[in-house]
Amino acid sequence: MGIGSLGTPVVAVFLTAVVQHPMMDRALLRLQASLELEHPNATFAIFKSAQVRSEIASADPTSALTAWNDNTTRAVVTFDGEGIRVWDQSWGNRINAAIIPWSRVESLQPAIARVRWRYIRGIDLRLISQPGEPNVGVVLPPARSQRRCRALDDAQYGALYAQLEEHVQNYKAQEVSAVVPGEREC
Repeated sequence: MGIGSLGTPVVAVFLTAVVQHPMMDRALLRLQASLELEHPNATFAIFKSAQVRSEIASADPTSALTAWNDNTTRAVVTFDGEGIRVWDQSWGNRINAAIIPWSRVESLQPAIARVRWRYIRGIDLRLISQPGEPNVGVVLPPARSQRRCRALDDAQYGALYAQLEEHVQNYKAQEVSAVVPGEREC
């Protein structure tokens, strides 16, 4: 009786390690590859956690995080001239879980995010809050888009941070140039 009850947890761990995780890794790679075709050099994977989910829900009240699949460990983020989009996948269908427009982003800051049992480096999107609202931020913990959940190394993190910072600066510059009072074209 003792050996039989010991075998069930061992089989469950084996099936999770050998079957489920490789399938999730391949699904994430397919999702990121399809998004990379639409947004060249503007995608990255992030670790999923309860903290990330709640921060995204605070930043985008219209988010579709009910579709946030907790069985997967990572999601994919794309960015373009309009803002940041968080994507997830459920049963092979990609879902645009949330959108954070650049107009809501005040600044970027390096941050630390708790993902399950460890702390990793993240990118904190400081968001513009309305008067009376609490300061809201979204910490995106970038992950390598390959098998095994690992954080980005220093060079990859620096390149991604610089790329996102450039998008924020470009949006701010466009916003300022669009609101210059008293200018007239000749």
